[in-house]
Amino acid sequence: MYIRNNMKISIIDIGTNSIKHSVFCIRNKKKTLISYERFSEVNLGSNRDHIEPDTADKIFATLRAYKERNDEVGVEKTRLVGTDILRTADNALKFTERVEKLFGVPVEVISHEREGYYLYRGLRDVVPEGTIFGAINCGGGSIEIVIGDTSELIDNILIPFGVNALRKQFGSKDDPNTVDWNGLETYLEQEMNVGRTTLDYFFLSGVYDFLNIAGRAIGFEYDSCDIRDHPIKTDTPTYSQHADVIKRTAIETLRDAYPKNPKYADNFAIGEMVYYTAVKKLGVEEVIPSPYEYTDGLIAEMIE
Repeated sequence: MYIRNNMKISIIDIGTNSIKHSVFCIRNKKKTLISYERFSEVNLGSNRDHIEPDTADKIFATLRAYKERNDEVGVEKTRLVGTDILRTADNALKFTERVEKLFGVPVEVISHEREGYYLYRGLRDVVPEGTIFGAINCGGGSIEIVIGDTSELIDNILIPFGVNALRKQFGSKDDPNTVDWNGLETYLEQEMNVGRTTLDYFFLSGVYDFLNIAGRAIGFEYDSCDIRDHPIKTDTPTYSQHADVIKRTAIETLRDAYPKNPKYADNFAIGEMVYYTAVKKLGVEEVIPSPYEYTDGLIAEMIE
């Protein structure tokens, strides 16, 4: 894909729980984020095996708005990418054909392995040369944990469940604030086989915005971080305390603390339990909340 200087590129990530829209400007083979939107009001993967028609219609309306936004800001190239729900739903092809007709470009349904690779690739360029780093992303349908250095991906740990399955197994149908936290913790300890290693940096993918806004609103404080595009970090004991506070905070309070996308708060505490389990098992001493997602790896691959 040819990329010229000052070109605007859009990446639309069709995930299991969220639809994310990023617009970047590429200058001198470096990206600048112009805008970012995450829409979590409609759960595309409420049924992992099938996309319900009314849900598809609502998501399509959101995608149409993203298309209009791209036209307004002068986007020249759009890349549509799908993950777990588009790998598993029996009617995914019907959905993607409709989206492709709107944008005029194909929907790329990437493998779980490729999703992990792109998570690594997006962060590789921001860490100092010669360091070893790790990152974790917990989505609605799957979890990726990657370990690498600035030259290669060393380990790509792929876990075939996400917050949707965990919510269904350990949450209450009647009360979204009710979760069997002890059962969830035991399950994650058994099912997340990540080993133990020495890392210079460990990134929590995609959670920076929520923690920086909602976390501060409920009293969290952070240390400064010197990694490019990653202004905050915290030590593991403090992160453990933060995860416990989020667990005990009503979802309605978390929604109010994050008005730009309130629905994102609904499964955040479960996701934090996943992240903290990985932190404990890996023996990480501090964590860096990251705004980066696997889409940053897509962009890095396009402009390298």
